Amino acid sequence: MASFTLTTGEKNDDYETPEEAFELLLPYIDTSNVIYEPFYCEGKAKEFLNNIGYKNVIHENEDFYVNWEHYKFDVIITNPPYSCKVQVFKELYKIGKPFALLVPVSTISKLFLKKIFGKDIDKIQLIIPNKRIHFIKNGEQTSRNWFDTVFLCYKLNLDKDITFC
Repeated sequence: MASFTLTTGEKNDDYETPEEAFELLLPYIDTSNVIYEPFYCEGKAKEFLNNIGYKNVIHENEDFYVNWEHYKFDVIITNPPYSCKVQVFKELYKIGKPFALLVPVSTISKLFLKKIFGKDIDKIQLIIPNKRIHFIKNGEQTSRNWFDTVFLCYKLNLDKDITFC
């Protein structure tokens, strides 16, 4: 539920992805890729991604909807603001680049995905974490999260459509 510069009207969209969640992607996304993490929050994502080996990371405190076209990147890794996930998904589909989004399990409804991705729904794959992700709020690691999350992936060409890690 990372926040972003564009105001959503929601105060609870400012949860940051912990480093351990990004680590789950290491077997699936090559560290030589240029990563775009568009939702800034407290700005720790670049540090976390750098710490685990992704050295080419774009992570700026600016409006994703306005600025993504200014960057050259290979893949988007993010935890989008959940209050506007439909808008985010539509924009990412329009961009057409591979992505891995950390989202609530409820996001994987076939009806929702079909509405966004249409005929390309077969390019959706999931990486399911082996434990619940506890996000960071105001610089502090939370100890509870009331929902399970998955990485909803698009065009990553994983070996399996559903991967447990």
